[in-house]
Amino acid sequence: MIDIIIIILSGIFATAVMCGFLEVVARSKLANADMVRAVGSLFTASYENALKPGLIIQFGFGIVFSFIYFGVLSFFWSTGPAVIGIIGGVVMGFFHGMVVGLSLVIVVAEHHPLAVFRKAGLTVAVAHLFGHMIYGLVIGIIFAASGIRILVTSVG
Repeated sequence: MIDIIIIILSGIFATAVMCGFLEVVARSKLANADMVRAVGSLFTASYENALKPGLIIQFGFGIVFSFIYFGVLSFFWSTGPAVIGIIGGVVMGFFHGMVVGLSLVIVVAEHHPLAVFRKAGLTVAVAHLFGHMIYGLVIGIIFAASGIRILVTSVG
């Protein structure tokens, strides 16, 4: 039971760090990376009412993905030095970020109800790529430090 709580808290913490990074990027005007309001406004069609649903959705998926990351990391990196699990988390974050970044640029931006989020170029994709790599880094560090392994069966 404690393992499940740690994985849930890992997802919450990693999501908070990722969202914090994306907020810094958005506030610095490097890219329109306000993922929380972009996701929330997909459902509310309003920028002003997007924060609460965006946070719920973002953190909900962050928790779900923490279980996925822990499962994949357990499958591929159940033994070995801790740095392997950390690198594995970053690699997973890279591929996760590629999918999210490309989806934002190709699909979401074209159909978003708010004009402010309809323009998503390379800078938005790169910001989300790095944000997800940071998420993976945090999950990888917690995975390596916790010793939690799920979905691993012993043969023999």
